[in-house]
Amino acid sequence: MTKSKYGNKKVTVDGHVFDSAIEARYYEQVKWLKATREIKSFSLQPRYLLQDSFRKGTTLHRKIDYV
Repeated sequence: MTKSKYGNKKVTVDGHVFDSAIEARYYEQVKWLKATREIKSFSLQPRYLLQDSFRKGTTLHRKIDYV
């Protein structure tokens, strides 16, 4: 197992694996905001399509997603 660049340890909360304890704590805070109806909803690591795949001549260009 290699050591992470910043010395973080992976943390699992509710079956989700986070790269650091700070990320896991933030998730807990957002869950609390949802439970208290401060926010309606949230999603973990949503994907946004930046560009669909397309063909130009004989070259196929893959789609580009932002996560």
